[in-house]
Amino acid sequence: MHFSSGKYLVMAASSLQLVGGHTDADEAIYSDDYTEQLEWRLEETSNGVYQFIWKDKPINVAGQKIVTSDTADGPGNRWRIVGTDSTDSYR
Repeated sequence: MHFSSGKYLVMAASSLQLVGGHTDADEAIYSDDYTEQLEWRLEETSNGVYQFIWKDKPINVAGQKIVTSDTADGPGNRWRIVGTDSTDSYR
């Protein structure tokens, strides 16, 4: 999953924490540092569109839509990106 910023996003399924990396999977940087993982967040804009924020900068998901739903872990804790590859799902 590639973003216009040149970043891509991977979610650690077991921890529900977002982890950032480079577009080249072979050179991906994964951090176990909890503070760095908190640099990622999903935020709803004023027009109801969700966008990823990384280090306080919006990350565009061009041509794709982010869908969230509630889980036992809390509201919005399951989310997926639909668009060019609607089979990709993250939680």
